[in-house]
Amino acid sequence: MTKLEVRVAKLEREMNEVRQLASGAHEDVATVQATLRAHVNTLEALHENQREMQKDITGLRKDVDGLRQDVDGLRQDVDTGFAEMREGFTKIGLGMAEMTALLNIAIGKDPATD
Repeated sequence: MTKLEVRVAKLEREMNEVRQLASGAHEDVATVQATLRAHVNTLEALHENQREMQKDITGLRKDVDGLRQDVDGLRQDVDTGFAEMREGFTKIGLGMAEMTALLNIAIGKDPATD
C-alpha cells in the first residue's frame, strides 16, 4: 500500500467518525429544539392564564368596590335609623313624663311630695 492509499484509508475512517458525530449532533439539536418548543408553549400557556387571572382580579376589584359602597350606604342607613330611634325614645320619655304628671293631677297627688 502506498503512502497515498494509507492516507486515503485513514481519511475515510475519519470521515465515517465525522459522519457519526454529525448525525449525533443533528439528533441533539432536534432534541434541544423540541425541548425549546415545549418551553415556549408552556410559557405561552402561562401567559394566557395570567391574562385570564388579571381579568378575574379586575372583575373582583369592581365587585369589592361595589360591595364597599353598599356597606357604606347601609352604615349610613343604620346611623340614621339609630338617630331616629333615639329621637323616638326621647319623645316617648317626654310623653310618659307628661302622662305621669297628668295622672298625678287626676288622682290629686302632689309631685312635690314624692
